[in-house]
Amino acid sequence: MFPWTLFIGIIYSLSALLVAFTLSYEFVSILAPFITIIIAIISIKFKFLLPKSIFQNPWSTSTKEIKASKNSMSLLTAWSPYIFVILLLLATRTIMPLKNFLVTNVNLSWKNILGFSQINSDWEFLYSPGTLLTLAVLFGLLIQVKSLKSFLPTAKKVIFSMKSTAIALIVTLIMVQIFTNSELNLAKLPSMPVFIAKVISKYLSSIWIIIAPFLGQLGSFVTGSTTVSTLTFGQIQADIATNAGVQKELVLAAQLIGAAAGNMICVHNIVSVSSVVGLSGQEGNILRKTVLPALTYGLLVGIVGFIFTLI
Repeated sequence: MFPWTLFIGIIYSLSALLVAFTLSYEFVSILAPFITIIIAIISIKFKFLLPKSIFQNPWSTSTKEIKASKNSMSLLTAWSPYIFVILLLLATRTIMPLKNFLVTNVNLSWKNILGFSQINSDWEFLYSPGTLLTLAVLFGLLIQVKSLKSFLPTAKKVIFSMKSTAIALIVTLIMVQIFTNSELNLAKLPSMPVFIAKVISKYLSSIWIIIAPFLGQLGSFVTGSTTVSTLTFGQIQADIATNAGVQKELVLAAQLIGAAAGNMICVHNIVSVSSVVGLSGQEGNILRKTVLPALTYGLLVGIVGFIFTLI
């Protein structure tokens, strides 16, 4: 599988670069996977760079094959919410009159929280990606669901499954805000990220670029979110880079890439995906198979980052 895997990796990297340079970094995480998935499906269909014999179910020791469920939904209908999101993002980010309208209207931003001018929450409601995703969900509901009778049980199940994740996410975001704004104190003590950065950079500054992606992975392993991992550790990474005299963008890139890779070993991510693809009960097996690639990925990112520091 190595040639095909390498090919898909190169396709994703080139797609990401193309999108970043031609449109904007905002579209990389949406358009690059979309392009890669299409090419991956085509390559699988024509067995391009694939071995003659392929394991149908490599995660299970059972000899029983998973039966594909019959569904009358067309491929275009199934993909339509995703395509709708892409079109909405492209329109709202590239058509300036539309962008200005969305940014200036229904602005729910909160300034000077708790009386501190440094603490602000920006929420341009109409321009927010969350609003656009909600519109895409409603669009998908209209064209995919034939009857609410079949939809409501699934919706109820999904909402209840989100309960523990939502609680954990809210608490984590509160912790991040306290963490990053902890310099606002009467004793004039440095913030927790700055203090940690000073201590770490004192002893590990020479090899920090190698450690940076693993810190990102740790954040995603615990929270299951690249965003939350970077919100939690981004300031620390930036401060350590400054103290160590390493290019800040390089260390933050290592943090972000490591955080993205850490999702493959996050337990509740594995549980969620296993239930979707019919591999419930195989979570431990999947984690054992993904932990080594995740660690290898982090090490490769660290080595590449270290090479860049020498250039």
